Amino acid sequence: MNDTLLAALLLLPFYAATLATDAVPRRIRWLPLGLLCALSLVAFWELARYDHGHGQLLFQVGTIGAPLGAIFGGASWGTRRFYGWPDLGPHPSRLGLWCLAILLGVLIGTQQREQDVAISKERGEDLRLQVAAWSAAHGGQAPASLAEAVPQAPRTRMGWLAPPPFELSADAKGAPRLGFPVSSRHALWVPLAGGEWEAARRDLPTRPSPVPPSPAPKESR
Repeated sequence: MNDTLLAALLLLPFYAATLATDAVPRRIRWLPLGLLCALSLVAFWELARYDHGHGQLLFQVGTIGAPLGAIFGGASWGTRRFYGWPDLGPHPSRLGLWCLAILLGVLIGTQQREQDVAISKERGEDLRLQVAAWSAAHGGQAPASLAEAVPQAPRTRMGWLAPPPFELSADAKGAPRLGFPVSSRHALWVPLAGGEWEAARRDLPTRPSPVPPSPAPKESR
């Protein structure tokens, strides 16, 4: 689903929660909006760690929409609470609270993302050594896939929900490399022979397999 459409559809649970807030008894009036805020905080916490292909949703809602909504909602609550005018009703302040929960999730997830990347690099370095050992044992030939060299390869630490696996491919020059995605558009790569981790766009053309082509047989005379 398009991220812009998905961002617009996020308003539906907010409308449902704010309508339910007015419909339920006063003693549990906090429950609908509180549950929505808690779920949204966790969801955008996860997206800030790894966007799972929804980078535009994270940008549109978490980076642009949530701060603006929190500012507007907070100002609406303040004028209504302390001045009484303009009184826009309870919905803008509820929107501000919801946006504040989303913004908090993004901030926490962004901070944790640095630790996720560091731990993923450590796992990737151990995995690189295993693949390099397999390659050395097979005459220097790189494996056709990561599973061939390490059948039970660990996954990255990029998020809780289905963290992306490590990838084995070749760079533009055909040299084998190991990497993992840090977002839907960028990944970190390290040469199989060792070196520094480097960031690269995931949509750039790369060779899918590091296995070199087999030499053509010589004709017998």
